[in-house]
Amino acid sequence: MSSTSYTSSSADSAASGPASGSESDSYTFVTAGSSNENDEEIVLEFNNIKVWVENFKATKADGSTEVIKRRDILRGVSGKVESGQMTMLMGASGAGKTTLFNVLAGRAHTVESSGSILVNGKHFGLAEFQEISAYVTQDATFLNSMTPDDILGFRANMLLPYSMSAEEKQARVDDVIELLGLEEVRNVRLGEPGVSARGLNFVQRKKLNVAAALLVKPRILFVDEPTTGLDAAMAKSVMLSLQRVANSRKLVVFCTIHQPSVFVYNLFDQALIMALGQIAYSGSVDNIVPHLDKLGYECDEFKNPADHVIQVLDSRDGDEKRVQKLIDAYHADASSSSSYAGPSEVVAEINDDGAPMTRSDRIPWYGRMYQLTKRALKVTLYNDKALKASVGQAIVFGILIGIIYSLDNSQAGATDRVGLLFLTTTNAIFLSLQGSVFVLIAERAVFLREVADGIYSMPAYLVSKVASDLPFQVLYQLLFSVIVYFTTGLQQSLGRFLIFVLVQSLVALVGSNLGLVLSAFTGDAATSTALAPVIIAPSMMTAGVLISTEAIPVFLRWLKHVSILRYAFTALLLNEAEDALVFHCTPELQLPNGLCPINTGNELIAQRNANQEPTGIWSRVFILVGFYVFTVFVAYLGLLFSVRNQRKTKRS
Repeated sequence: MSSTSYTSSSADSAASGPASGSESDSYTFVTAGSSNENDEEIVLEFNNIKVWVENFKATKADGSTEVIKRRDILRGVSGKVESGQMTMLMGASGAGKTTLFNVLAGRAHTVESSGSILVNGKHFGLAEFQEISAYVTQDATFLNSMTPDDILGFRANMLLPYSMSAEEKQARVDDVIELLGLEEVRNVRLGEPGVSARGLNFVQRKKLNVAAALLVKPRILFVDEPTTGLDAAMAKSVMLSLQRVANSRKLVVFCTIHQPSVFVYNLFDQALIMALGQIAYSGSVDNIVPHLDKLGYECDEFKNPADHVIQVLDSRDGDEKRVQKLIDAYHADASSSSSYAGPSEVVAEINDDGAPMTRSDRIPWYGRMYQLTKRALKVTLYNDKALKASVGQAIVFGILIGIIYSLDNSQAGATDRVGLLFLTTTNAIFLSLQGSVFVLIAERAVFLREVADGIYSMPAYLVSKVASDLPFQVLYQLLFSVIVYFTTGLQQSLGRFLIFVLVQSLVALVGSNLGLVLSAFTGDAATSTALAPVIIAPSMMTAGVLISTEAIPVFLRWLKHVSILRYAFTALLLNEAEDALVFHCTPELQLPNGLCPINTGNELIAQRNANQEPTGIWSRVFILVGFYVFTVFVAYLGLLFSVRNQRKTKRS
């Protein structure tokens, strides 16, 4: 990945949202201060933007690859967009529009770049630029179990100044809901379009996506492919909402657009048309077709002008010289025109009556943790089907085990205790792992988007997930344990019961963390559930129940030291049998010396090698706690892998 640098006047630049980190760009933003006045004119200019990739791997026609030392993506692009207007950025695939869009939005982290970007004639530090701009992604990625009011309320608490009162933040939420026409669905859970019987449709989700960006009152709104996945009627509704936003709030609304309908095309005021990494046209939408007519490319009366423009300026057929002539003709014509709207040296100043939010205005770390944990708890409670299923599993499995097992002090009762305790631990780890996998997979896209948007950090998300998961896992194991412990004939002691619940809960929590690990690294529920037995099976085989540890090959015997189930099972066995049980047997089972094969609980423990190092119940409990902490750390590495993998995917 290439390395570039931002120049910024803000000490907070390195801590800013999605662009923080080691990646940076060589074009500069320098702060002039922002304004909160909605009627202030804003002009976004960019001058001589160049973007290139070094050591680019290109695929030849025969399928082989070659390394190109340098590939230019943008070749000195300049232009200007103004507030109160909708500007579209359009071009054929490979024209460079997405790269330019990401550069202007401060999200081009994987390329080398140079040039300057100004707002009202002033340079902006990247952190400050992101304070006055917002980025609307193609996909409306939200938690489907939440309502628009929940989603916007969460973002308001996370993004708006900490000094703002709860009433002011709610007023901001109410404002954007009204602006985007979402009043009727503000308390409706999103659901899945086409799957859920009730919920938000595609248009409402797109509008919610815009509303989420407008919460911070940006002056510049970058909208990536707002009509993707929508039919003509849906696209019309979304674009009319964006037009209303641009006109009423005096925003710079800058959209990438791919083959819009005639109606959507005509809604735009200005256009930037890209070809071969250069500007092929910049100006009024009404003048695009006349401009191409003058160059000899007339548009049929009944043809979509957008399709005509793309077709004329598409160089993918190999006719780059023809397209370059059209680009040169535009620049020659624009340079000689007195009305040329190219970059200027001086434009209107921004009023200095509202400085960007400082670090002290941001929600503190404990506030972020509180909001994230509260949302995670709310998501779990809202997902009542999954919650009821987990509670039902605990109760049904508990009843089933209670029916099957009826422990006594016979020799069979001794061995049955071993089977019962081993079964409870495997049940806890498998069920919690499976449930956790599906939870993170459902939230993964939202997590990746919100981390990219700088709403919170990966550690904050992970800690909130772990914290919100804990009470539910303890609840499930408590329900399960109450049924099992008092119906199967285990030792009727409050102290022993509480230790039983503690060990079961720790196993379930470790299993839940393992689910996070698998889903974070694989990103797929089917793959994660397929890999789960691969992780758990070695722990089962070395627990000392299915096979004695002495019978395991020497080169694999070390696995017992990392067996979660071994520590959990032996802790439960010590809790149940140590210095507590006396077993009897029939004369037929007595040994020649008149004793039974298993006479006491201690003998049962010794038979299962449960008294080997480490000694005692609590040492095993502390080891389980260690497993819990370790799996949290590995889950963090998994989330880190997910974020970096997403960046690589976007880069390719």
